[in-house]
Amino acid sequence: MPTRRVLQAITCSACLGLALLASSCGSPATGGGDGATSDASGAALDDAGLAARGDAGGGSPGDAGSGSPAEAGSGSPGDAGLAGDGPTGGTRKDGGATQKDSGATQRDSGGPGPVGPSPVDTSCGSGTLLKVPSVHKTIGAALTAAKEGDTILVEPGAYAIGTLTIAKKRITLTSSYCSTKNAADVEAVKLTGKVVFAAKTADGGRLLGVTVLEPNGKDTIQPRAAGTQILFNRLIAANDVVALDGQAGPVVIHGNYIKSNGGDDNIDIDGMFDVTIENNTLDTAAQDGIEMRFHPGITKLQTVIIRGNVIKDPKQDAIQFMDGYGADPKLRKIRIERNVLLRTGTAGVGMNHQSDSSQSYLGEPIKEEIVVLNNSFIECGAGISGGANALVGNNLFKGIKTRALWKVAGTSQVVSNLFFGNAKDQEQSTLDPTKNLVGRDPLLGADFTLGAASPAIDAGKSSFSFGGQTLSVTSGFQKGAAPDLGALEKQ
Repeated sequence: MPTRRVLQAITCSACLGLALLASSCGSPATGGGDGATSDASGAALDDAGLAARGDAGGGSPGDAGSGSPAEAGSGSPGDAGLAGDGPTGGTRKDGGATQKDSGATQRDSGGPGPVGPSPVDTSCGSGTLLKVPSVHKTIGAALTAAKEGDTILVEPGAYAIGTLTIAKKRITLTSSYCSTKNAADVEAVKLTGKVVFAAKTADGGRLLGVTVLEPNGKDTIQPRAAGTQILFNRLIAANDVVALDGQAGPVVIHGNYIKSNGGDDNIDIDGMFDVTIENNTLDTAAQDGIEMRFHPGITKLQTVIIRGNVIKDPKQDAIQFMDGYGADPKLRKIRIERNVLLRTGTAGVGMNHQSDSSQSYLGEPIKEEIVVLNNSFIECGAGISGGANALVGNNLFKGIKTRALWKVAGTSQVVSNLFFGNAKDQEQSTLDPTKNLVGRDPLLGADFTLGAASPAIDAGKSSFSFGGQTLSVTSGFQKGAAPDLGALEKQ
């Protein structure tokens, strides 16, 4: 067995108090001018228990009217080893170029590590750079002046944007993060309101490296245009934080910290296009971390990839699917891989019937192909509820309060998983104890990584025969002779 290193613990630093400001789309909060506000109270967000970014001091300076400066070292210790409350540092690969973020000890996102082949562009772009407010007084003025492919670079401050609709041109809205890759720059730009990428008119737009706050119960980020990328932002709202609807796509949501404060879901998928949700931290959803309805009317294959995320403390499911609308099950493929699903109120992955979004544990026999590989289900209300065509492999179920598997049946396969310390490992499910590790302690550390003597090390399969096809685990994770079980490979 190759030499393995323990995953470096992530230090905790302070959470920056963010001002919840309201006004029209405008200039920074410096006490006057178009759209400005002088509210300097800096209402603190409840991020206790989150491991923060690896930036020294843990936050940006307190811009006038935009909140209090962070005090170094004042943050609460959180889930050690899990990325925390925002985009993080580390080394990332963006379009083939490797960039290292200064002062960071974490990997490149809110999730358990850089994963998957999804290309994301975190550059400042190749078009004209329109700076707000040093050149253009307001974001709205910069948007009016911008041409196809331009970038609006918002300088530090708090901005009330109302509803900012990006339409008729491909635009990047960003902060200095696009050049520095410093997470402190994400918190230095605070936009209060909602951002809409208009369908079919803003294809390929990006929201990159900013904080968006929406305290008024509205869907906050609406990427309706094909090719929209939501990258390395801090998004906090009182309803659905990212709402995916309409027919446009694909959409990439990568490297963000997303929190729903008393509203609905972190991410809500109602659209019929390809979506990749990767390397995010989804925190404390009022309902579900990710909710998706299998609406009828779909005419071509939709692929949804949920990979490398930490989904923690939702009041209901970490990931919820709602079926029963009569859609063709062959036209959707779901892949859930390398996620840490932590302390869910109800299921880690829940399958419901139509409008049943409250998780009543009916165990909907969803016929769509749902592949669940190398995830860690830790202290969830339930593990997986429902599924008539699910591949469940290489997962780790620990401390599940009811049943790790409930009505995972039909043509589903449950192979090469570890079950330990659950109220029940399965009920009415296709669990064969001879093909799984049952009752074996995974020896998890405080950071949810595997101990040196864990039976989960090298215990997984690299490929599975399922539904007449061979499905392989995503390359780039495996550290030993075979994949480990759970989301986090032993280093």
